[in-house]
Amino acid sequence: MVIRFTRWAVIGLAACGLMALGACQPAQPPDDPGLDMITLRPTQPERTPAYTAHAPATAHDIVTMTPSEGACTEAEIAAILRSMPAYAPGGGAFARLDAGGFVIDGARFVVRGINYFPSLHPWHRFHKTQLSIVEHDFALLRASGVNTVRLFLWYDPFFVCPGSGAIPNQDAFLWLDAVFRLAGAYDLRVILVLHDLLDLRAQALYTEPGDTLAQTAFIVNRYREEPALLAWDLRDAGDADYTPFTDDPAPFSRAEVLEWLARSAAIVRQLDPDRPITAGWAGDAEATIPAVDVVSFQHFGDADELRARVAALRTYTDKPILLIAVGSSTYHHTEVEQAQYLRETIRAAEGDQLAGWLVWTMYDFPVNVTCYPEPCASLDDERHHFGLWRVDGSRKPAANALETLASGP
Repeated sequence: MVIRFTRWAVIGLAACGLMALGACQPAQPPDDPGLDMITLRPTQPERTPAYTAHAPATAHDIVTMTPSEGACTEAEIAAILRSMPAYAPGGGAFARLDAGGFVIDGARFVVRGINYFPSLHPWHRFHKTQLSIVEHDFALLRASGVNTVRLFLWYDPFFVCPGSGAIPNQDAFLWLDAVFRLAGAYDLRVILVLHDLLDLRAQALYTEPGDTLAQTAFIVNRYREEPALLAWDLRDAGDADYTPFTDDPAPFSRAEVLEWLARSAAIVRQLDPDRPITAGWAGDAEATIPAVDVVSFQHFGDADELRARVAALRTYTDKPILLIAVGSSTYHHTEVEQAQYLRETIRAAEGDQLAGWLVWTMYDFPVNVTCYPEPCASLDDERHHFGLWRVDGSRKPAANALETLASGP
């Protein structure tokens, strides 16, 4: 399956910015009967949270749903849940939020980050990455001045027993546990994107969420005490699911997606009231304002267009604004032009006092790793060439520019 190209290609629209503010506000979500199906796991290993001061007042546990008939047996599910180790969070201070953005230990924390996939393991392959590769890349990013990575979570490989709720794949979660520990070890903060890479033809996330309610709750409960976790990102470019970027009709209505966003934010906020919530929309970021704590947007236009978008967003909200994806592909542009583009747009973002920025992306990708399932090969196009490092690990001029930009003003 080819990833939706328009998410990070030419996204210059700000549809909601042309509408009245009222049109950007989703209706309050109705009572969700799906929440009534969520139950607490009865028995958990005892442990003392490392940061009890940051834990919610109400103790939540790992969440599952009543197993559906025809999936795993109750005995199988019970055995899986009993064998699942609890997550031990790392050390360090939690990030907080004020009107200007993130604060850590009383000091302003400006996000200067990158959207991360390894060069040979993007998208569907990410969870199969060797941890030694992740560690190498995190060390390289930290040495380049990066302080934040945006990671993308595809639910399918992390849960077993389809139709039975949140039944964890132990190996997959132990891998993700280790990724969080590596981030903490290299002093990197993590923005974790939920609900990524769903096949909306097979699973109607917005109207029939199925297991995803319980699965999201499981993920939030597992990592809510992890200081390296900077924010929950509820979905990448969710507005692409109601905005027809191509000749194909949009699969869902704007109202359906925004109602789902409001409901999902309420669930995550209930489970983790201290962690900021965002949603990395591409063009219609105004629409997310009622649901999120940090308003995020993607931008692949020039610096002047970036300033105009920020100014438009600030007419709607005084919440912190985050440039969650910005980049230029060397498929149509030279590597020197890419570096100059990053200098201009990121300096514009810094000058506009945003909560921060994240570049799309660390590496170029070869054509045989961006399709799924394998073996397969994608057609070469610009999405394979947004990297600041080439496939072989060598640096483009933009990687040198990143070091300067990440050092701040």
